[in-house]
Amino acid sequence: MIRRLANLLVLGGLLLLLAGWALVLRPASLGGTTTYVVVRGSSMLPTYGTGDLVVVQAATVYSEHDIVAYRVPAGELGAGRIVVHRIVGGDAARGFLMQGDNNASVDPWTPRATDVVGKAWIIAPGLG
Repeated sequence: MIRRLANLLVLGGLLLLLAGWALVLRPASLGGTTTYVVVRGSSMLPTYGTGDLVVVQAATVYSEHDIVAYRVPAGELGAGRIVVHRIVGGDAARGFLMQGDNNASVDPWTPRATDVVGKAWIIAPGLG
């Protein structure tokens, strides 16, 4: 009886975890709003470094100082590649000015809101 109750509690806990994942952490490729990005390079030091896992979530509004993941716009060198940098200016309609925390100048691309994958939400250092 006690063992059966313990098994039901474990099963219930697993189902709750699965439901939480499906609602909050489900990747965009499976219909969710979350994207997992592994950082490569030093452009975001000291905030993020190579091998860090950044979990980003789609948002309705992005603004200056937000750290976001964006796809290099179509037609540009590196098109489709995901970059994690900070918004330093611009706007959603004309394009954001992006810059890595460790970079001296802004990125050559000005992604629009439709190019932004999401805003940095969770960091898992070295987990990527």
